[in-house]
Amino acid sequence: MVKRLALLLVLVLLVGSSVHTTLPLRAEGKTIIVPDDYPTVSSAVKNAIDGDTVFIKNGTYETINQTLVINKSITLQGENSETTTINP
Repeated sequence: MVKRLALLLVLVLLVGSSVHTTLPLRAEGKTIIVPDDYPTVSSAVKNAIDGDTVFIKNGTYETINQTLVINKSITLQGENSETTTINP
């Protein structure tokens, strides 16, 4: 009886140690700040990945005859709608 109980305990420990559970991770995007992290809005958008936020501090930013193309799922947020401007 003791041998069976010991064998059962060893079996339970072996089975329990071989079972792996994986938990899903929730990846959160980072915040990229213009001009602290990148000097231009274009460079910040270019370096952002899906889920990131590009936060633009107050000021006027020039795109220098470029069209600002955003082809990924990011958030583009200005510090203040009245004092943050992006000029084409």
